[in-house]
Amino acid sequence: MTRASGQQRMTYEWEDLQRRSAAVTCQASCPFIEEGGPQEGISPHRMPDIVAEDWSENLRTALRQLARTIETSETSRMDQLERRIAELEDLPEPIIVPINTFAPEPFEPIRTFFVVVEPVVGEQDEDHEYIATFVDAEIAASGDTVGDAVLCLKDQLLAKFDMLEQMPQTRLGSRLKRQLVVLQSVIRRVT
Repeated sequence: MTRASGQQRMTYEWEDLQRRSAAVTCQASCPFIEEGGPQEGISPHRMPDIVAEDWSENLRTALRQLARTIETSETSRMDQLERRIAELEDLPEPIIVPINTFAPEPFEPIRTFFVVVEPVVGEQDEDHEYIATFVDAEIAASGDTVGDAVLCLKDQLLAKFDMLEQMPQTRLGSRLKRQLVVLQSVIRRVT
């Protein structure tokens, strides 16, 4: 094959590529597609020989529109993520509270143990509620303040401890048995 015939073949391939590219451009700008469908006499399954003279400009316009759409969508997602991160950063940190006494109740801690108190933010910024959790026993209670939440949790712990100690072991499921073992490791009845 001679050099001239190779260049000629490349020219034909380039023209064929240009003709096919015209079909990819936006339907509104294609001369052979109208609102009601293909023009009479042109099969919808066959590429017409009509090539839009401004196909490259139509392609550039479509790509710019696509880029703007993507940029707008990504900007919106980023804004939402940044707002959510700011909300999370504004939340107060959880507090670790030691439990050293159950006074005036007839129980005492065998050793100091710790509970986690976390704020729960309501609809309004002022609507804080706190949840105190003794994680090892999977027991939690809530209150309007940190102190209320801890007091309610102490009441829950003692009520659960008292109830589980009085129940026959055969009636306790695996979760309740585990709770009893954990509670017996940190609470004892004062006689």
